[in-house]
Amino acid sequence: MNGVNKVVNELATRRALADKKVEVWGITATPVHDYPERAYVTRLFKTQRNPFHTGSALKEAILGEKGNAIFHLHGGFIPAMYSATMWMKKNKIQFVFTPHGSYNTIAMQKSRFSKKLYFDFFERTMLKAAKKIHVLGKSEVDGLQSIYANDKTALIPYGFDLPINFQSPGNTNEFIIGYCGRLDIYTKGLKELLEGFNFFHSERPGSKLWIIGDGPEKEKLIQIANGLNLFNKKFSI
Repeated sequence: MNGVNKVVNELATRRALADKKVEVWGITATPVHDYPERAYVTRLFKTQRNPFHTGSALKEAILGEKGNAIFHLHGGFIPAMYSATMWMKKNKIQFVFTPHGSYNTIAMQKSRFSKKLYFDFFERTMLKAAKKIHVLGKSEVDGLQSIYANDKTALIPYGFDLPINFQSPGNTNEFIIGYCGRLDIYTKGLKELLEGFNFFHSERPGSKLWIIGDGPEKEKLIQIANGLNLFNKKFSI
C-alpha cells in the first residue's frame, strides 16, 4: 500500500475494532480482491476510460447510502474524485475531504503551472463543496490557506502503533537518522537530507543515515549520495 492507502487502512481498521460500521471504497483499473483479510468491507469500482467519469455503479452505491453514512474522500488532483464530488453536491450528499499533502507549499511547486490550472478549474470547486477539509500537518494548513483561504479546515495529525516485537536499541553511541517512504527527491526534501547528514556526520562521526523506499528517482538519489561520498560515511539506501 502507498501512504494514502496505509492511512485509510489504519483509520478504517481502528473504527472497525471499535465496533463501528465502516467500508472502504476504491476506484481501480483492476478491481480484484487480492489483498489479505481486513477488519472491514472493501468495495472496488472499475476505473472508467475517461478519467473524469466515475461510472454508474459508484453513483448508485453512493446514492444508496445517502443519509446513512459519512463519506470521507482521500487524495488530491484525482479527476474522478472531482466528478464524484460534483455529483454528490448535486444530490445534496455531504462529504469530508483529506488531500494528504497535495496542497502543501512544496508539493504545489512541482509541475506548478499545470497544478495551478487544475486547481483553479477543479480542486477549488471541490473544496468549496466539501463540508470539512481534514489536513494532517501544519505545512498543509499553510499551503492550503495560501491558495484557498477558508474556515473549514481541521488539523488532525495521525499517529502510529509501534510493532508488537519492537525493542528499544538501549544505550548506544550510534545516532541513526531514518527515512522511509517514496523516493521523490524534491517533494520529500531528500537532497537536503543528504546534504544535512553530510554536514552532521562531520560533527558526529558515529551517526548513520538509513533510507528505505523506492521510486523512479532512486538512481538519481544514489548519484547525489556518491557525489557527497556518503557511502563511506555509514549511509545506506
